[in-house]
Amino acid sequence: METVERATRVRQTNSRAIAYNKCNAVILRALIEGADFSTALQRAETSLSNVAEFAAEIRSKLHAAVAAKSKDVTEATKELVSRVHLQAVSRRLSNVH
Repeated sequence: METVERATRVRQTNSRAIAYNKCNAVILRALIEGADFSTALQRAETSLSNVAEFAAEIRSKLHAAVAAKSKDVTEATKELVSRVHLQAVSRRLSNVH
């Protein structure tokens, strides 16, 4: 995970990005090792103790990913884009004084 953190810090110097990328690395490693999607997500959830500050947030995203599996690609993509857009707007508004 040290390599993931160093690679993330090249462009992102915030703890949230590092936490998410560590979680992504666990999922990717599990999938490469032959685990199915559900197992990969379970491994990622187990690894969240290493990123306690963002564990609840990331856990909710993992659960949303599991829920999205039952949707068709178009519907899941629309929901994802909407959520990302709303989060970006919310962050911008919180930075306005």
